[in-house]
Amino acid sequence: FSEPQIFLQGAAAYVQLDQQERHLGDTFTALDDFYFEAGLLVRRIFKIQGMEFGGGVHNRMGTYAFDDNFDNLFFKVDFSLDLGE
Repeated sequence: FSEPQIFLQGAAAYVQLDQQERHLGDTFTALDDFYFEAGLLVRRIFKIQGMEFGGGVHNRMGTYAFDDNFDNLFFKVDFSLDLGE
């Protein structure tokens, strides 16, 4: 029914857009600095008939963080489906 797996996650991004004119029809904005986020994800909180559910909370950090810490939190839902072999 439940086999929780706990993960610490981190991510970073940096975008450099040299030739914006080549992206016709799309609007892109390059990041001026690195974007960072980190969080905790718990997978397999519930397992029901080949479906697994989990969730987590992550926090935005660095240059792109908001002034209010609560605004930097975001929640993720994790879902996976076992299709067998």
